[in-house]
Amino acid sequence: MRPPRSVAQAAADRTGADVALRVVQLPSALNVDSLWAAMEACTGRTGDLSKVRWHVFTRDDVHLDGQQVVGAWFPQHSIYLLPQNIDGRFSLWYAQQNVAHEMVHELLRTPDHPAAFEVCRITP
Repeated sequence: MRPPRSVAQAAADRTGADVALRVVQLPSALNVDSLWAAMEACTGRTGDLSKVRWHVFTRDDVHLDGQQVVGAWFPQHSIYLLPQNIDGRFSLWYAQQNVAHEMVHELLRTPDHPAAFEVCRITP
């Protein structure tokens, strides 16, 4: 199942990368539920993790607004990750940091990087 055309097209337009099939479930080693709870506690915001749709870019090298990225958040509850985040090429710690970073965007509902990223020790 491909992501909705508008979300996929927005990601492709902003990154120049195609989007692969939606990732139904992230690897259990990432401990997504625990990361989500930690980011909710840290930001003081709650959200519905079940609304988040996880996607993977088809390339290992993606740029967003002129900067290389390892992930990207879009307001339609869509998080896009480089394949290295889910296939074991990044260390588990680094992949968890990237996933948590995008979770904070989802919880704060902003593409910006307010102080919560620093407070939660999730650097942009």
